[in-house]
Amino acid sequence: MADPKITYEYDSGSNLVRARAEGMIRVADLLHYVRSIVEDDAIKPGFIEIVDFEPVEDLTISYSEMAPLPHIWKRYLAKGVRATILYAPSDAAYGVCHMFQSVIEPEGDLTRGPFTIVRSMEELADRLADLGVTRSA
Repeated sequence: MADPKITYEYDSGSNLVRARAEGMIRVADLLHYVRSIVEDDAIKPGFIEIVDFEPVEDLTISYSEMAPLPHIWKRYLAKGVRATILYAPSDAAYGVCHMFQSVIEPEGDLTRGPFTIVRSMEELADRLADLGVTRSA
């Protein structure tokens, strides 16, 4: 696979994963990223993940490609994720993130569930505060 389109850094002190999606994102990129997190032994249970979709130039998806998402999401939950927050300020990124959410967590709460989509830095800060994470973490 070419260079990853979604990269991340893990801060063990705050147990925080900060990820960034860039360029043209496909479902295969998302699956590759999630598998990387699941297989990363450094990431400890109870981690919080923030994924920045702002630099995404385009998203290409198909419903059939999304079929593996519920399975990999179960493995991801078993890894011990406390919360996933997607920062999606554009309408296109928000729409795609909402589609991901509806596939993996159809009964979920977009504003306060384990899988949250935020549109602004203020919403991101509020969600982190809800989780007891200070902005400097």
